[in-house]
Amino acid sequence: MSGELWHVNVTQSEPGPAEASLWRRHISGCEVYRGRANRALVCTGLRPDGYWTITPINRHCAGGRFRGQTLEEGDLLLLDPGGEGFQQTRAGHSQSAISIPVAIAERIIRAEHHTEPEMLLSKWARQSDCGATRDIENLLDALLDRPEMPTCSF
Repeated sequence: MSGELWHVNVTQSEPGPAEASLWRRHISGCEVYRGRANRALVCTGLRPDGYWTITPINRHCAGGRFRGQTLEEGDLLLLDPGGEGFQQTRAGHSQSAISIPVAIAERIIRAEHHTEPEMLLSKWARQSDCGATRDIENLLDALLDRPEMPTCSF
C-alpha cells in the first residue's frame, strides 16, 4: 500500500551509515504510518491524487523543513492530494501521519467545518495548533503502538 501513498526519492544528506524504519497500518481505508531515520534525508516527489494527508509536527521532527519552511513543534501539515512534496529531515527524525481517502476527507470537512472541501484540499497548508497536533499525535501513537503492526527496515 505504501507505493500508493508515496512516490518519492530519498537521498541521504549527511555521511555515515543510514538506518530507517517504516511502520504502517491500514484502518478503514486510511493509512496510518510512522517513519524514522538516523541520518538527515531529503525526500522529493509527488503524493497520489486519492489521499489527503495530515501530519503532526512534534519534538521528534521539528526543525526539519517542508517546501522551504522550517517546521515547528505544534505545527500540523495538511498535504494536498497529488501535491508535490519536498521535505528535509534532520538526523533522528521520527514523523507520523495519516492519509485519508479524499471522499472520506470531503465528508469530514463538510460535516465538521460546514465548508466546501476544495478550500482545504486544493493546497498544502501549515497550521500552528498545539492542542490539535497533540490530539492527532496521541491518536496516531495509539493506532501504531500495537504488537501486530507490520514494520519494515531498510
